[in-house]
Amino acid sequence: MFSINKKFKLSACAVIVTQAFLLNQTYAAVMDFDNPPMPAAVFGTLGQSYAQGGLESTSIDFNDPAAPPTSHIHGADSGGSRVSQLEADAGGGIFRAVTGDKFSFQSWDLVTLNTAISTGGDSILHVVGLKDGAQVASATLTSADAGTTVDFLARDSNFGNVDKVEYWFAPAGRGEDPALGVGLLNLLAEVDNVTFDLAPVTPTPTPTPTPTPTPEPTPEPTPEPTPEPTPEPTPTPTPTPTPIGVMDFETPPMPAAVFGTEGGFYAQGGLEHTSIDFTEGEPTSHIHGKSGNGGRVSELEGDAGGALFRAATGDKFSFESWDLVSLSPARAGGGESTFHVVGMRDGVKVANITLTKEEVGTKVDFLARDVNFGNVDQVEYWFTPPGRGVDPADPKFNQGLFGLLAGIDNVSFDLQATTLPALSLTVSASQTSFSTGESLKLDIGASSPGLQSMVDVFMIILMPDGDSLVYFTDLDANIAFGNMSNLAGLTPMAASVDMTAPFAANLPDFFTFNWTGQESAGGYVAFLVMVKAGSLNDGNLDQDDILQIGKTEFSFNP
Repeated sequence: MFSINKKFKLSACAVIVTQAFLLNQTYAAVMDFDNPPMPAAVFGTLGQSYAQGGLESTSIDFNDPAAPPTSHIHGADSGGSRVSQLEADAGGGIFRAVTGDKFSFQSWDLVTLNTAISTGGDSILHVVGLKDGAQVASATLTSADAGTTVDFLARDSNFGNVDKVEYWFAPAGRGEDPALGVGLLNLLAEVDNVTFDLAPVTPTPTPTPTPTPTPEPTPEPTPEPTPEPTPEPTPTPTPTPTPIGVMDFETPPMPAAVFGTEGGFYAQGGLEHTSIDFTEGEPTSHIHGKSGNGGRVSELEGDAGGALFRAATGDKFSFESWDLVSLSPARAGGGESTFHVVGMRDGVKVANITLTKEEVGTKVDFLARDVNFGNVDQVEYWFTPPGRGVDPADPKFNQGLFGLLAGIDNVSFDLQATTLPALSLTVSASQTSFSTGESLKLDIGASSPGLQSMVDVFMIILMPDGDSLVYFTDLDANIAFGNMSNLAGLTPMAASVDMTAPFAANLPDFFTFNWTGQESAGGYVAFLVMVKAGSLNDGNLDQDDILQIGKTEFSFNP
């Protein structure tokens, strides 16, 4: 009898303990922005959000109904992990349960908090908890909180039962565009490891609750009327600016976001700078003005189809150099993207270079790389993949391009295109390295100021063994095979071309090839060569016969 009763008691106890355990189970989780990686830009106005573990995060729309739908938050790499950034291109940020239910907002790691106003003073980062449309919790954070874990429940226990958490800088204020304020372009809040519980904490009522009155906001002082300026008796005329300039993104400071699709651009010294539109999808392609290099820099990230420079007048100019402050071409799944910089003239690519991360910290001299940068009407740059005008966030890239970054400063230019157009041949590959399954695309272009000459044009791809080659027999990209040791057998792509009249021509995607894995591994070189007509008939290529060469190098590793 005793043993049966003991077993019953033990069994009942186990049931009670199990029930108590289940009743106290929570849905605690951490949003770390790593899995999946948070996109480079999340636009709340467009219905976008980032979700992880049942919590979602997005931006607060701008209050002005006439403002473009450009308020957005960022996913970025910082301190070895992915973080969420609130910058001066959003009206604030939001956290909420995916289901719309109430939840407990517990803590976050405040990785970075820059509240400094460039004209003096500091903004404050407000964090508030909302329940059924009413504010029930509040905390203010300052730069002193940076680098700490902020415990919101310790600051205000009502964060334990909310249906939305919002945060913003004041100034500018909730839903206000900081780019329209004065001195607010450097505002930055980076958060990581947001801890939450989808089961809200039921507040314990106190015997005699005494509500804390909400302080009335201090009214803004009435501005003194601006006195009428005393007219100068003899005003000094504005001097004509020198055509030689440097775009340092400081005066005026470049905004946190510049949307080319919306007609936005940054201008300094007669040069304009903006983003390249996406060829498909939402009109959200944009570049960033950020703090760096001891001042302000321009950044191209994984939320743009590329960037460009052009003269404000639309005239031709000389694009001379820039400081390459940062360059991160790494793809999350392995490998690297290629960073292209091209010069355009009358719609034709006339100059082309690629930059690598080894050049970070140097001044890139474009004229030394290609003299045709001295006479252009537009300079464009982008990463491949994704490619010019392609959204790095496109699902086909499997979130592998979110970390792309190019930061530049001190762009030197001359609004007088003093360099005369030269005979130019350009060849560019879509990437500098390939593996099995990827596609090689070759663009070619040519421009000439006019030459008293007849020429043959050859297009050749030299194989890794240094002798075997593929050559193109016509402008339709039909191919044949040959050897460097027997050049007499090569057929020109174009023969006996009269060069008297100036011309410019571009053939994008002239040749496309999919790597199967059966090709020779190693380095390849694609040449576009212009020689005096008939000079290769004897099989010998003399230096005096060559009028111009364009080339690009790439490699294949199965």
